[in-house]
Amino acid sequence: MSRPKVQRGGDRTRQRLLQTAIRRFAQRGYDGVSVDEIVAAARVNKRMVYHYFGSKDELYLAALTEVFGELEQVELQVLEPGDPPDTQLERLLTAYFDFLDAHPEFVRLLLWENLGRGRHIARQAERLQKNPFLQQFTLVLDRGIKAGVFRRPVDRRHLAANLIGLCFI
Repeated sequence: MSRPKVQRGGDRTRQRLLQTAIRRFAQRGYDGVSVDEIVAAARVNKRMVYHYFGSKDELYLAALTEVFGELEQVELQVLEPGDPPDTQLERLLTAYFDFLDAHPEFVRLLLWENLGRGRHIARQAERLQKNPFLQQFTLVLDRGIKAGVFRRPVDRRHLAANLIGLCFI
């Protein structure tokens, strides 16, 4: 019998800082929030930001990584291997839509990043890319094309971007 993992004080402090930062950055963007505001809202000592994250930039990247990681988990868990391609595509898009609906902080952080021309995401592209969705989408699309359920698109990436955009908007 495994025991539930007990979260240590430091882990709780780090997580509280991270969740507070996600909410604050989602509300006003990177430039609209100070470290002082985050630590006051999280009720922690300012040194903890630098202890756990090193800088405001790294805290922001950790916030982006956290919300992208939550989406990645949804994308990777949604498909059932035996389902037909059209059902898989429907599940993938439904999961993406539901995630966006349930996680407004992800949407707002992404909007702020777009306003900032993606300067933070560009610096950490390997940590913050949308490969899981594109990989899953491509697998489902290829299976559907092979089965005759879908026709071959002119450009898979454009099709994926259009579908993601429809969910996003």
